[in-house]
Amino acid sequence: RMLLKQTWQYLPAQIIAPAVQLVSVLVWAHLLPVEDVGKVTLVVAMQDVLFAGLFMWWSHFALRFLPRFASQEQRRGFLGTELTALAGSSVLQLVIMLIVSHFYFDEPPIPLFYVSVTAFVLVRSLSTYLAERERADVRILLYTTLQAAFPALGLLLSIIVCFYVSASAEYVLLATMLPQLAGVVMVALVTDI
Repeated sequence: RMLLKQTWQYLPAQIIAPAVQLVSVLVWAHLLPVEDVGKVTLVVAMQDVLFAGLFMWWSHFALRFLPRFASQEQRRGFLGTELTALAGSSVLQLVIMLIVSHFYFDEPPIPLFYVSVTAFVLVRSLSTYLAERERADVRILLYTTLQAAFPALGLLLSIIVCFYVSASAEYVLLATMLPQLAGVVMVALVTDI
């Protein structure tokens, strides 16, 4: 009975999040020039792969052990170690992403593009990690909001940006990232990170 209840509670995020990602690619394919669709898709795919390789190990640790840290002292110890793990993973992720960007996007460097790639990769990885952390703490609403609601808002904002600002990869990445950044800030304000 408990398993069924938890399955239903987490189901919206687990259905909506991949659906939003699929719809995003389809929408961007219609709104962006072909080259920019390729750039955005490569950045999103690389961020997913790098998250799996560089953040997932700590995410699994948090899911497994965070609920066991009941005392404030244990929790503070976890948070200190978490900061080190996330900082190291973030630096490695950024270095790899910037190297990939340098070799795959060989046009004249557009500083805004590299800023948008860096911001997108950092914020999306942190948002994904924090969602998993909220899942470990059984905060279903925060988990669902980070996994589904903020990415959906990012898609909506990216559509608006394509019509009213610029239909380009750098603006789409920034627009997609901004609601997720708001989610990270929200979680930081209401939790103990």
